[in-house]
Amino acid sequence: MPPQVRQGAGGKAIASLVLGICSFALGLGPVLSIPGVILGKMEMNAIRRGEASPDGETIAKVGFYVSLLNIILTGILLLVILTFCAALIKG
Repeated sequence: MPPQVRQGAGGKAIASLVLGICSFALGLGPVLSIPGVILGKMEMNAIRRGEASPDGETIAKVGFYVSLLNIILTGILLLVILTFCAALIKG
């Protein structure tokens, strides 16, 4: 007997989206974004394997990509700050 697939978005998809949004709103960068990426990817994999409802795919993808974008933007900001500090020190 195949496992029953629940309807609606799964908890991991919703958590991924919430973490991605909160990482931007609270300015916590990778602290919340890394778990958001992990949970979003886990849910997308579960949907692809048929273990989770496809209804949550959009939410999982948005959570994954918002979290990933925040990690990338934080990395770019860090590089800009380090470059600026190096220029000041070299001075």
